[in-house]
Amino acid sequence: MNFFSKSIIILLFFSVVISHDVTADDHFYDLSGKIEEIMTIADDLNGGNKDFLMVKDEDSAGNCRKYASHDNTSLVLVRLTDKERIYSVALAAKMSGSTVDISLDDRRVDADGYCIIRSIRIK
Repeated sequence: MNFFSKSIIILLFFSVVISHDVTADDHFYDLSGKIEEIMTIADDLNGGNKDFLMVKDEDSAGNCRKYASHDNTSLVLVRLTDKERIYSVALAAKMSGSTVDISLDDRRVDADGYCIIRSIRIK
């Protein structure tokens, strides 16, 4: 096999690997909108608290849990695990009425099956 043939084979191999990797990340979702609610729920069994936020969902949150609001708007309930930074950003966005971008991975869930937020950004 000459150098040219080896180069073509290597190029084909990496193009297949890269294209498979791009299609394998279909569990990442981005939500954009205003935060409807921020909740802290006492976890009496473990002695801690669990923080959540609700954002309107337009069928873009994959398998993350969704709930219907009083006006039948679809809301996605997202678990906050970073007790300081993410909660602070979410609270600032809620108080100011700002729009946020939230990134989720519907495979990254807590023990109760709630999607855990990956990132949040105030617009």
